[in-house]
Amino acid sequence: MPSAKEQFTVLAPPPAVWRRITDFSRWGPWMVIEDPAAAGMGGQFARIDGEGSTARVGMFNGQELVQVFETTDYLPPERLKLRLKEWNVDAADRAITSFRKETHPGRHRWYAAWLSEQWDFSIQVAPGDVTKATTTVTLECSIEFTHPLGFLLLPGAESWIVRMLRRFSQGFVASVEKEGPDA
Repeated sequence: MPSAKEQFTVLAPPPAVWRRITDFSRWGPWMVIEDPAAAGMGGQFARIDGEGSTARVGMFNGQELVQVFETTDYLPPERLKLRLKEWNVDAADRAITSFRKETHPGRHRWYAAWLSEQWDFSIQVAPGDVTKATTTVTLECSIEFTHPLGFLLLPGAESWIVRMLRRFSQGFVASVEKEGPDA
């Protein structure tokens, strides 16, 4: 199962980092998947229902729900784990097909591979250097391909996850620097 881990330091105290991480409506600027909004893959996140350990988070493309993540572990202010549970097949098909037609003409029916995945995503928050009020954040992601031909996707999956987590960490740090730690 492809997986990766990214650890980084944020110049903000742990409570401020935890508030930002658990405010799902603010994920868009830092949970960047190669500009998902431009790709039709969403870019807006919001809590659908539930609180804390029962929260369900959605990724939206405008008003259309594309993905649903369920909380699998919640230990404030230290750990949040989510699992991709549902795809809106029609929305994902439209979004991905439209994006792939623009970027890869003639090769656009690839959504079945995405719909045959199980993603686990973990965020851990720990105090960093107390004298500098920093926080250490660890992002982890693993993907299990549930489609019988999923093994065909394995060769490039891990490097893609590494790049994705690096973008997430850079985006998170940039959003804290831009908006301030308590914003």
